[in-house]
Amino acid sequence: MKRFLALFFGCCLSLSASSDPVVNAYEDLAQAARQVALCREEALNPHHLSTSIEEPACGQLYAWGEFLLWRYHQDGLHFAVTGVETANRGKLYALDGDWESGFRVGVGYHFPCSYWDLSLSWLYFTMDDSQLATPSPGLTLWATRSLPSGPDDLLAASAQWHGRINSIALELAVPFYTRTCFALRPTVGVRGDWITQSFDIFYSGIGAPTTTFITNKTHMWGIGPEGGVRGDWYATNCFSFFGEGSFAYLFGRLQQHQVTNVVGSAAASNNVDNDFLDTTPVFNFKAGVEYSGWTINRFYIDLSLAWENMIWVDVARDFQYVDATLEGNLVQNDYNLTTSGVTFRARIGF
Repeated sequence: MKRFLALFFGCCLSLSASSDPVVNAYEDLAQAARQVALCREEALNPHHLSTSIEEPACGQLYAWGEFLLWRYHQDGLHFAVTGVETANRGKLYALDGDWESGFRVGVGYHFPCSYWDLSLSWLYFTMDDSQLATPSPGLTLWATRSLPSGPDDLLAASAQWHGRINSIALELAVPFYTRTCFALRPTVGVRGDWITQSFDIFYSGIGAPTTTFITNKTHMWGIGPEGGVRGDWYATNCFSFFGEGSFAYLFGRLQQHQVTNVVGSAAASNNVDNDFLDTTPVFNFKAGVEYSGWTINRFYIDLSLAWENMIWVDVARDFQYVDATLEGNLVQNDYNLTTSGVTFRARIGF
């Protein structure tokens, strides 16, 4: 009987203690602290991610190469138009680029016992396009870039454009593993670009022996800070979807030389040089898929396929006169340069 009473009173005391709100609060706090510690340990030790991401933390040199299949577009590359002063529908002739190939190569190093890495890359891309325009039946062909004293009705018009892009970037980055399947990789660095362009136009007039030759050459170079961020969502340990964006603000120099010669009964010429310091904003966006964690003889290999878009703001310009006096009526136009297309990347870690 005494033993039964002791057990009964012991149960009552334990129940009264567990119902104490203060005790319950302490237990909730302890549980929350254990959960926070577990999440922190998971973030600092991302074993769920691919081997290629974990291994470089002990120090690793890596290199990569990218094949670029891009198409360019620049505003202001028009040179002729049909359908002026007629009810028939005409056409604007302008160079709009074609698919061109280029490359980007780089090297980098993951610092020992950390996720910081430093990389250096070089991008090279060339652009070429040409077009011939002749008047369609029932329409007149007009020039859009000639001097006012140039030919009115055209027998033919042709244009050729050539451009070359070089870009070097030095970047410092570190990833943050915010979830078991998501990572952010902010970057900061310095970028330098130099872009050369040449736009040539030829007009042939009808009847009178009047022709016009136009040459417009532009050279831009600049250097400045760049920053961006990349996000990866890991569907599996090796397969991920990613998106990244960056912005650079380049300070440099823009040089331009434009020559227009009109040959014929109303001969005239235009020879203009423009050389000044300016800033050029550059935007870059990329989205795609990546396969990482492939190992061959202690080499780590990552493969990715993405769509990339890059925009240089006000990187080209031209001059046009609006009447035949060529005095006090010079108009300047600024244009953006855009490239977009597929980027295939292969990276190898040593």
